[in-house]
Amino acid sequence: MAFQGMTGIASVAGRAWTWTARSVNGKGLDVRCRVPGGLEWLEPVARERAGRLMTRGSISLSLVLEPDEVMGVVVNHTVLDDLVQAVEKRAGPPSAAALAGLLAVPGVVTVGAKTDTAAMADELTSDLEAVLDRLVASRLGEGASLAGIIGGLLDDVDNLVSLAHDEACGEPERIRRALDERVRELVDDPAMDEARLAQEVAFLVSRADVREEVDRLTVHASAVRDLLGQASPGRQLGFFCQELLREANTLSSKSQSAPLTNTAISLKVAIDRLREQAQNVE
Repeated sequence: MAFQGMTGIASVAGRAWTWTARSVNGKGLDVRCRVPGGLEWLEPVARERAGRLMTRGSISLSLVLEPDEVMGVVVNHTVLDDLVQAVEKRAGPPSAAALAGLLAVPGVVTVGAKTDTAAMADELTSDLEAVLDRLVASRLGEGASLAGIIGGLLDDVDNLVSLAHDEACGEPERIRRALDERVRELVDDPAMDEARLAQEVAFLVSRADVREEVDRLTVHASAVRDLLGQASPGRQLGFFCQELLREANTLSSKSQSAPLTNTAISLKVAIDRLREQAQNVE
């Protein structure tokens, strides 16, 4: 099952109009629809149809009509007559320039869809569905590209986790040498007692044990790979990327060797790149 990205664009040209749909990243699904006056009934239809096909993203839908075909000029004669009478009472019959000014008053002249728009409802709705289908196809194309990119980044993470595991296996010997040196220092300290020595040993051992972090990194990376087969894994991908980064940070802070520290740093960089790409997934 393929998943979608959240970026895409599509358009459909109808009999006397053009639908355009654009999509960018968003935490949830936000559908905005812009239609000419008289066609506001299309807005809830657009939101409902978009919600069937997409779960995340900021969606912008716009409908542009060809004026000569389906747009008309409507004069509100009642308002215009009232305005003319008001002018006549004050200054006599209005001049041509005054009439032009009255026509510019909001609400006097409007440009909107002609009265036959009801007959076009089926065509407008059909083209709306078509442009949404094309938008989904565009987002699926981005999703396919993202799947390849994320898969490659997961390979990098897996390789670094494997390297961290191998380097962690060499930690006990390095710990032993560090403990030997530390114990010699403590023995030479006349104020040091056995309890303090035990504390120092326990501290070094707890700091050096990174097996739990490596295991969790392996499990989380496997979970991310499993999500690539789902339709809308964006939120889950974000969660597991946060968990991967948290374990990598802990691994880095507990490391007591330069090789393991360098691997942990490289791992954090790889996970951050993975997180950035995951933010583009629906």
